[in-house]
Amino acid sequence: MLTGMMSLIAAVAVGFPVPVLQTQPVPVRIAKNASGYQLLRGGKPYLIRGAGIHNPLLETFVRVGGNSVRTWGADNLEQLLDDANRLGVTVTVGYWMGHRGHGFDYRNAEQVKKQFDGAMAAFRKYKNHPAVLAWAVGNEMELGQEGPEVYKAIEDIAKAIKREDPNHPVLTVVADMWPEKMAMLNQHCPSLDFLGVNSYGGLPTLAARMADWKKPYVVTEWDYPGAGDFGQTPWKTPLEPSSTEKAKLTAEYAEKYVYGAPGRVLGGYYFHFSPPEAATVGWNNAFLKTGEKLAMVDVLQRQFTGKEPKNRAPSIVSVTAAVTPTLAPGGKLAVRVSAFDPDRDNLTYAYEIVGDDPKKRFVGDFERDAGFAGSGEASPDFSITAPKEAGPYRLVIVVRDGKGSAATASVSFQVKG
Repeated sequence: MLTGMMSLIAAVAVGFPVPVLQTQPVPVRIAKNASGYQLLRGGKPYLIRGAGIHNPLLETFVRVGGNSVRTWGADNLEQLLDDANRLGVTVTVGYWMGHRGHGFDYRNAEQVKKQFDGAMAAFRKYKNHPAVLAWAVGNEMELGQEGPEVYKAIEDIAKAIKREDPNHPVLTVVADMWPEKMAMLNQHCPSLDFLGVNSYGGLPTLAARMADWKKPYVVTEWDYPGAGDFGQTPWKTPLEPSSTEKAKLTAEYAEKYVYGAPGRVLGGYYFHFSPPEAATVGWNNAFLKTGEKLAMVDVLQRQFTGKEPKNRAPSIVSVTAAVTPTLAPGGKLAVRVSAFDPDRDNLTYAYEIVGDDPKKRFVGDFERDAGFAGSGEASPDFSITAPKEAGPYRLVIVVRDGKGSAATASVSFQVKG
């Protein structure tokens, strides 16, 4: 009891909304009305203002108005669930189902049975936790195995969960949507209460492609388009927009495609409310590795709360350099950056030179370290010396306001001897 009271006192001290600590499962259901579908939690309307997140950022997430997070697996969830309940946040608990690329075969009865048992064990372990919002059976496991077996495995787990848990709806999470996938879901997965769809560059057309799904859905991963959708250099590396440009797309996508269809879309989970794991800045990250927030976080706060953040991120207006420069080893690249801060904070500039081989950078679900070739302080007008080793590189420009916010931009170049 003392621990709970101290948590409430701390919440008031830092300006959090004070949650009602729950001790029992909170019933969640989907209601249908004249305008479509609505998620109800504890009998009250509940729009998912969510994100994929690392646990240490939960308090920051609450500050910007977030109310739900999702997981991709069900391992070691106790701390996340307890912290979420303390902060008044819910969790869509995922169970990781086998992928063909990881050696899983849905025609192998032994593998499927072991997976079923594992899913039910995880479900039973957490089913009465008050932070649980819903159960997500798998994530993009249909990729590369479009036959009925994977969908039947989803249905078997969903049906078994629903037999034991009247308090929480069940979904599965798929990678975007196309007709063959829709047909399989409709035919083989009648027990799903709603659907989770991960969509990035395809988000503007997702609603039209979901027409044959007669239940509601959640955009379980969404963001601006991914690597390759903004064009390429002549040497086949992706051109990356600035954080300011990414934020502009984030705002448009949130307003039009995630929260612009109430009654049909129950909300969404932004990907990814986190710092990157490799370089200082990542393609799909809302923070720098050094902790500063980018403009995408401000966009989410406006969407979630309708309020402006107390400190707004800087904006990068333009970066002037050769569009696709090719440099000799040790050659010079001159750069001009035009940036401003909406709060008139003093800006500082820095740069990093990182490898840009897409085969090294984009491996699996998260970016990897593609190589580091130098860093330093900068100014609105500066120049760098190209690495001596040939290859593709990115000049990453980081603009900080000194108050916890930043902006970034990239210039692609290659070194040829």
